[in-house]
Amino acid sequence: MGDLESQTYTIAENSSIVPVDNQKYRTNLCQAIVSGGFVMGSPVANVLALNFDVVTKNAVESYVCNVVNELPSLPFARYMHQSVIIKGKTGSWTLFVAGGKRDARSWIPDVQCLDLLPYFRTGIVKTTDQGRTEAVQSQWKDCAPM
Repeated sequence: MGDLESQTYTIAENSSIVPVDNQKYRTNLCQAIVSGGFVMGSPVANVLALNFDVVTKNAVESYVCNVVNELPSLPFARYMHQSVIIKGKTGSWTLFVAGGKRDARSWIPDVQCLDLLPYFRTGIVKTTDQGRTEAVQSQWKDCAPM
């Protein structure tokens, strides 16, 4: 995937992109999730949810990429890694990110996962011990290495 830049975000070289089938995952959040990559000589930890719109100008169709949500950043910056969305033990969809590099010298065997339920189904809340309601969020978890 080539660089895509806006005033706020850069989608980097050597990032990992996972298509999001709105019917299969029962969500309207996005059409793709992009993680990590390499920007200006450094690995990055960004995880972005993207939508694509078709724009026609002078009878030429092109795609506009919109960042619709910023998910929790990866636990560490990485590039040249793989990612996939799999249905987890709880029945919700989970993003797994595996392998890749932190630097040019070596490959890493690390695997992390992020429960996508709070992002695919917005508006889920929980009640705290103090009786307040707050939005449910998920954090990256370490998995067994490859």
